[in-house]
Amino acid sequence: MIFFTEYADTKAKQSIDFRSFPIRKHRIFFIAKKQVHQWLTDKYHGEFKGYFVVFNESYIKADKALLALFDFLDDAPFLDLNDSEATVPLTLISLIQEAKDTDSKEYQQSLIEALLHFLVQKKKTSHIKMNINQQRFITLRKLIDTHYVQEKQVSFYAKQMHISITRLDVIVKEVSSLTITQLIHKRILLQAKRELSLGSKTVQDVASALGYHDPSYFSRFFKKHEGVAPSEFISK
Repeated sequence: MIFFTEYADTKAKQSIDFRSFPIRKHRIFFIAKKQVHQWLTDKYHGEFKGYFVVFNESYIKADKALLALFDFLDDAPFLDLNDSEATVPLTLISLIQEAKDTDSKEYQQSLIEALLHFLVQKKKTSHIKMNINQQRFITLRKLIDTHYVQEKQVSFYAKQMHISITRLDVIVKEVSSLTITQLIHKRILLQAKRELSLGSKTVQDVASALGYHDPSYFSRFFKKHEGVAPSEFISK
């Protein structure tokens, strides 16, 4: 989690999974495990300040509400607070820092829980209530996230959701302006870029991990959608 507490008017942005978002005062970004993130700024001269807060993975997984807070499928992975609202996490983080010098683990734990509870509630209220098609869209994205390596055909997902391909495609286009196939490709490409950006795997390794037995076919697929070959993406 990144909490920006001070921010001068610059063009700096926060990149999360190759999507960029403006940095703003009292904006909190939620970054899930394995997501690729960086600051997009030419030079840093103290224009923004804040906190990095890292949570234990097992702690987050134990609570569905917390998992939703760090959901990488969220198209808006941030929370904006006004000056009054921001005093709550600022105070709690300050108390958590002070509590590190004490022997009271229970006190530290209660402060962390209070911080997360506040953020969960604020994030919930910032979301507009979803209609049935938006809920189906979220279900589809979760299915794709689970099965995209093995299952790349639209028919599989329609069958899992007990809905016709035609109807599911209408729903997806209504919510996102994408087709189901484009949604599947988008998830594959995201993972490909994550793996390639680490620089520790070959194109062949990445292709294989994503279910492509022919690296050449994968390279053509990648270039068609990203405009550059995987090898070029690595060297960027």
